[in-house]
Amino acid sequence: MIRIKNLIPLISFFFLVLIIVSEFGPQRIIVFDSLKTFLEIFTYPAKISNLIISSQRISAENLRLKTENTLLNYEVGHLIEMKNENDRLTGLLDLKKSSKFYLVAAQVIARDPDNWASTVIINKGRQDKVREDAVVIGQKGLVGIVAETGLTTSRVLLVNDPNFNSACFLERSRVQGLLTGSLFGDCRLHFLSRKDDIAVGDTVLTSGLTLETSKSVFPPGLIVGKVKFVGEESSGVGKYCLVSPVEELAKLTEVLIIIP
Repeated sequence: MIRIKNLIPLISFFFLVLIIVSEFGPQRIIVFDSLKTFLEIFTYPAKISNLIISSQRISAENLRLKTENTLLNYEVGHLIEMKNENDRLTGLLDLKKSSKFYLVAAQVIARDPDNWASTVIINKGRQDKVREDAVVIGQKGLVGIVAETGLTTSRVLLVNDPNFNSACFLERSRVQGLLTGSLFGDCRLHFLSRKDDIAVGDTVLTSGLTLETSKSVFPPGLIVGKVKFVGEESSGVGKYCLVSPVEELAKLTEVLIIIP
């Protein structure tokens, strides 16, 4: 920006022009014509100064608008996430109201670093009546079981964990088998006969049968997932099928625990 002291010569020049014009009277237009080039030269710094000031104002306004736009985008995203969370919680609440079981709602607050894809940490524990081996469900179906409880938190073993197992059956053909997790992130249904009627797309449900190897009691009829592949066991004795979990395990945010 041009300082005041740098404008003194310009101001003096204009006063001189005014004095000369006043002396010339009607002939002042001739004076202006002759002084045109000098006037343009002396007013050029002021024009540049005005341009700089205008540019600075525009830059400041652009920065303000960008800041407001960023804040608005954040607020819109926050509102969308709040709506999605409200929809999920509403669905869980409706399920809780319609269920014949005593259910405790919980939020997923962390993942186990050692088993990131197959275990989650929830914000409910023993003080909320949550116990080990309790069955955990979502809006669509089976999520897993409680593997460990603290006073206010619990660790949930998801259906895709290799240590998970549950007696299940195919809804269409009523074929029964043992569902386990796997190291590949999906589920497998084992102990199927070669003659069993199994097809890709079949729905897999919990059968409600109790296993000697598990203390968990799964209510019958919980949806586990869909058959996505049917193959032969490596032993050649029977078949197995891969099952895609009905719940999006990598995106879990809220769950329900069935309290016996």
